[in-house]
Amino acid sequence: MKLNVKKSQLVRIGRSHNKAVHGVLLNGRPIACVKELKYLGLYILSAKSFKVSLHHMRIRFFQCFNSIYAKSHSFSEPVMQHLVNVHCKPYLLYGADVIN
Repeated sequence: MKLNVKKSQLVRIGRSHNKAVHGVLLNGRPIACVKELKYLGLYILSAKSFKVSLHHMRIRFFQCFNSIYAKSHSFSEPVMQHLVNVHCKPYLLYGADVIN
């Protein structure tokens, strides 16, 4: 199996999460150590314990909501609720099962 060093990242979780990491190599090339990485649509943070950033999920929700709301002058409340539930809410709920 070939691994792409450019697409690989390292995030530290645990007591020494804020210490610099040196010397982690993949195919003889160093892997980037980051404070946040995207994995399966969730942003995992470098912290003392496992943490997921909800910031990106909220941004996507509000982008979707604002685009619907801008065109909703003649929508009734039930129609608006349905559109938000179907199109916007999944951005907030994606991965909610595993976040806890």
